[in-house]
Amino acid sequence: MKLPEQKKVSSFWGGIKSVVSSVTFYVGILNFLLLLVTAYNTTLKYYISMPFWVYLVLMISALFIIGVIEYLWIIPSAVVFSNQQAWKHDNPVREDLKVIKDKISELENKIDNLKK
Repeated sequence: MKLPEQKKVSSFWGGIKSVVSSVTFYVGILNFLLLLVTAYNTTLKYYISMPFWVYLVLMISALFIIGVIEYLWIIPSAVVFSNQQAWKHDNPVREDLKVIKDKISELENKIDNLKK
């Protein structure tokens, strides 16, 4: 199946999408912090006996620990999985790599013949 050819257009809409995507990261953080405040003030303060600042420090610490776990184990695992899938499903780079290996072998043989 052949995909339609891409059109040459200005970068305006792509730039808007990129900026909005970047801003979404910060909106998510702000939303999470507001959600923490709301959850504490409407429900949690009746069930847990700790000041809000302790609750906030615990939640931020939990996020930090999750971030460390994500960085140390999850991201490397996702990269390995992605690489395995790309290799398994006939990535075009695989063919290029074979050509490069063949040329290296050919050059090694020529070098060996020159040494003799």
